[in-house]
Amino acid sequence: MRGEDSTYHELQAYKFISQSWNSLANPELVSKHVGLSNGFSDSELPMTSAPHSLAFTSAKNLFAHDFRSLAVKDLLDARDQFHVHLAHKPNVFSTAIGLYLIRTSDPDSGNDSRHRTRRPKASPRTLLNTVVTDWSWPCILVFVTQWLTLDDLRSKPDQVIPPFVYMPDGRMVPICVVLAESSNLPPRVVAPSSLADSTVGIGCPIYVDAQGMRRMGTAACLVSDGSDFYILTNTHLAGESGRAVRALFRGIPLLIGTTHGARNLTEKTFSEVYPELPGRDSVVNIDAAIVRMEDATAWNPKALAQPLGPVADFSAQTASLSWIGRPVVGQGAASGQMRGEIKAIFYRYKSIGGRDYVADFVIGSSADATEPLMTQPGDSGSLWCLDSVLAPNTLSPFAMEWGGQRISSGPSTGQFLQLSLATSMAVTLRELNLDIVQDPTAERSQYWGPVGHFKIGQQACFLVKDQALQSFFTANVNNLSYSSDAQIKLATHLQAAAGFVPLSDVPDVVWKTNINRSKPSVARAQENWNHYADIDLPGADGKTLLDNYLADPKSLNYKAWIAFYKTAPPPSAATSKTMNYGALPFRVWQIFAQMVPYAKQSDGANFLTAAGCLAHYVGDSCQPLHSSQHSDGLNGASTGVHSTYEDNMVDAYADQIGAGIAAAVAKLTFKPRKISTAWDAAMAVMDLMNFCHQALPPEKICSVYNKARPGSGKSATTNLAVLKALWDNCGDATIEVIAAGAVTLAAIWQAAWTASGASSSTGWLTRIYDGTKDLMPIYEDDKFLRSLHLPYLSQTDLPGSDAPVNPPTPPAAKTPAKKTAGKNARKTPAKKGARKTGQTPAKRIPKKRTRKS
Repeated sequence: MRGEDSTYHELQAYKFISQSWNSLANPELVSKHVGLSNGFSDSELPMTSAPHSLAFTSAKNLFAHDFRSLAVKDLLDARDQFHVHLAHKPNVFSTAIGLYLIRTSDPDSGNDSRHRTRRPKASPRTLLNTVVTDWSWPCILVFVTQWLTLDDLRSKPDQVIPPFVYMPDGRMVPICVVLAESSNLPPRVVAPSSLADSTVGIGCPIYVDAQGMRRMGTAACLVSDGSDFYILTNTHLAGESGRAVRALFRGIPLLIGTTHGARNLTEKTFSEVYPELPGRDSVVNIDAAIVRMEDATAWNPKALAQPLGPVADFSAQTASLSWIGRPVVGQGAASGQMRGEIKAIFYRYKSIGGRDYVADFVIGSSADATEPLMTQPGDSGSLWCLDSVLAPNTLSPFAMEWGGQRISSGPSTGQFLQLSLATSMAVTLRELNLDIVQDPTAERSQYWGPVGHFKIGQQACFLVKDQALQSFFTANVNNLSYSSDAQIKLATHLQAAAGFVPLSDVPDVVWKTNINRSKPSVARAQENWNHYADIDLPGADGKTLLDNYLADPKSLNYKAWIAFYKTAPPPSAATSKTMNYGALPFRVWQIFAQMVPYAKQSDGANFLTAAGCLAHYVGDSCQPLHSSQHSDGLNGASTGVHSTYEDNMVDAYADQIGAGIAAAVAKLTFKPRKISTAWDAAMAVMDLMNFCHQALPPEKICSVYNKARPGSGKSATTNLAVLKALWDNCGDATIEVIAAGAVTLAAIWQAAWTASGASSSTGWLTRIYDGTKDLMPIYEDDKFLRSLHLPYLSQTDLPGSDAPVNPPTPPAAKTPAKKTAGKNARKTPAKKGARKTGQTPAKRIPKKRTRKS
């Protein structure tokens, strides 16, 4: 009878609207709030769905009702009794309870003036264009997929939603109709920098592989049962008991734990979770699972900038409308930081077989937001916290996101509502009998400190556009860079004789004679000059290589550079008067020219090895001191700035660099040119060096260093004040040039693959190579990407250039003299930053080696 009664009143309302609209007496007396309640638009007047004692013409008397006395229990009661009726309306998508949403454009959005002027054409009410005010009524929120106008309702009277629900005991509950706006979301994309983490923490991406697919979700937080430590996430991600869960540590997928099936929790009846609240035939979607960590010290307790406070209690006793409008912040693996506010509670989102499914919280955009909240696939498991509500500058966990709501089908994209659905954290922890833990050990050692450099090659893997090629590089990222933190810590001591060296460091560790002392048989006497090019050095005519290139890109050619080097004077403050023929762009030219036939001939091992080595040279290209006469001091001086900046400063602020790369890539103004040939690749590197000189002038690095370190020091320093001065003045630009390097490297890799014409279905693209067996023999062969000074390169090395077909024969490298006993055996340590001018391996003891950015 309840449904029949409501239908009768709706039909009466429709009849009144269609026949007596213009004859309504004193329409200006109708409350603005009542007009909002009808669920159509401000162009409609309140429905005649009044109880037996309330006539339509007495709508103005609704002001006498104190709706603010309605509590959560009243609203749930009313929704239960009216649910069947609403469920049969095709336009009704879902319901929730909350406070009345008033448009920001409405006259009474700023004060309770209760305007009585009817607006014939008002915009639909959405989560983004509305606010909750102090005078907002408690209400049932009804979400609809289409906003119907008065004309629509005249033709579809069955779509009318009454403004109130009338209870048998006399209670009257307002209804607020909201358009459920949706957005097209692309497939999930994770910021490349987040894949360089060496730990896992709140908001980090985690993965499971099942049924031929990789599923990504978010690590909510660390929890404990008093004995073991677990990562809390969603059941729909973690899956069945015993399933392996992985995270990417510095780009390498490593096992972090397995799903603990005994404590998986999907759903419980509403009456079990909230025993004192009405919830007829409803279940709560909890969707919580835990992953038992293999190594609890891999958890990073400082993933969030603000500290975590106590869990905010949301239960049957504390569930109230005071939660509505509270500012909240979440951390998702796909979306990063998300800010919004609680829009509603007890969101009923579907009904199947007589059972209704409920989410505890609806989270939407904050009142001052200009864009909707865009949580997306991959954010499932995100921890949501009240932001400075319970305590200043403190995040209070209150919910875990389990998803958004999709309203269209499709394999990877679709229409998703602009809101987040989440489960009470207090309920989840209570049902699983767990507690949140911030740090598994207060005495955790600094194992994951800022050691090593942020690897450009590693980032480029995730920026390659071709999906098959990207998958190949990401699967082989441990061959390109470092596969564990233990290797990272030892990276400054790597030697060629110790075994496989990650490809991005082969040009330094294996091929440079002043670094490789452990296995000199594979070192290359003419390698060193390939790592730089002084493009800002004035030539005999006062013009630099960069000046010539910007005036005429064709000047980037063999004969022009040889002619420049033969007449250009050395930097004014340089102690050596011998000119070094820096050939960095030509080294890129040479490697690109080799990568194309490797791909065309399906030689995946050589293609990967060449691509990995190329990463090193592009990394050098985006370091401003590698393309400048000021490489280790102004005008060729030797001050130690080179290693202090690129090694010590970058090491000290590696965390900040890693955290900033994704944003830097997203807003990068530099775009690599179109690359079709090897010459194009060389020009792309010249463009990169030019951009880096503008973004971070080499003179600036040297000047900041000199000011922070007065005196006549000639070696690198780890003085914290010097490193801080460099970071404060050059840090943001350092992140920007590293981002530019990663983007350029990815573009060159992609271009070489495209130029080869190889198919994306090539078999070796799915192969993971063994570094020691497959790749090490390649880079130890001196015929592979042969290292020669510029004068000795030929058309074979630089196809399409004006290099000679038969260049001069390079001189043979001399064999190092044997060590002798006595004081004459003492050698001076090799100094990084100064450039080797000879062709014979230096007889020096290598200093501790650090890696380039």
